[in-house]
Amino acid sequence: NRFGSLEVEITDVLLLPSLEINSGDSLAIDIEYFSPQAIDGLIFSVLISTEDGQICLETNTTTMGESLPVIKGKGKIKLHLSRLDLNSGKYFVDVGVYEPNRAYTYDYHLRVYNFLVRSNKSEKGIISPPLRWDIVEG
Repeated sequence: NRFGSLEVEITDVLLLPSLEINSGDSLAIDIEYFSPQAIDGLIFSVLISTEDGQICLETNTTTMGESLPVIKGKGKIKLHLSRLDLNSGKYFVDVGVYEPNRAYTYDYHLRVYNFLVRSNKSEKGIISPPLRWDIVEG
């Protein structure tokens, strides 16, 4: 479940605060990496999907307007999700690191990391956003 040249290697991925969260909680994804040579303009990506492969979120440092400095040696990059409004279930986190134009993959971890979401709602679908019904008469 891993591929790429490993010229830059993802050495560890941590999901914080834990591998089981409540719907609406925050989640941080720490990606530790190692690059033996200095490389400029790397792109880091995160994809969250359901057990059956539906994409819930796909983001990367470039689409978020982040310009990374030249990296060399060990380092860590962290993605903060302020709220994760997903329904109950098991979800997978894929992480990757690419060259600047994304034509070349240095390292990609496919369906290696997972977490559980708990929700007291019993609705169908992937998302579980905060919502309310207002009854308006007449």
